[in-house]
Amino acid sequence: MVMIASLVCYGYFVPASPVFGQVNYHLATSDKVIALTFDDGPNEPYTSQILDILESNNVHATFFLVGANVEKYPEVARRIVADDDVIGNHTYTHMQPCAVSQSEKDIAQAQTAIFNTTGLLPHLYRPPHGKKSLGN
Repeated sequence: MVMIASLVCYGYFVPASPVFGQVNYHLATSDKVIALTFDDGPNEPYTSQILDILESNNVHATFFLVGANVEKYPEVARRIVADDDVIGNHTYTHMQPCAVSQSEKDIAQAQTAIFNTTGLLPHLYRPPHGKKSLGN
């Protein structure tokens, strides 16, 4: 029992842990590159300021969007897509529910909000606070 509890804790608290599924955090390449990612948006005025800086430097990033924020700032979510940046799902509420069914519902609700606003369905997901569970 202690072994199972330890494994679950490791999977929940260690963001790079593959206990609950595949985790992408490193790419083997000889190129000198860095991946810029931003969470919790869109949030104004900050997301637009970041987009302005990225655009002026011809740099792209990945934005993990919160569904409720997408509905609050739809024009910014559409701008992220128009600027050829990548979008990902960061749940609808940014809360980390304990129940598997709640996690799945929060992720699905964010997918719907993002798709309805941008026309794109995210293929990337980042759990809030890096905390994973069986439901996500």
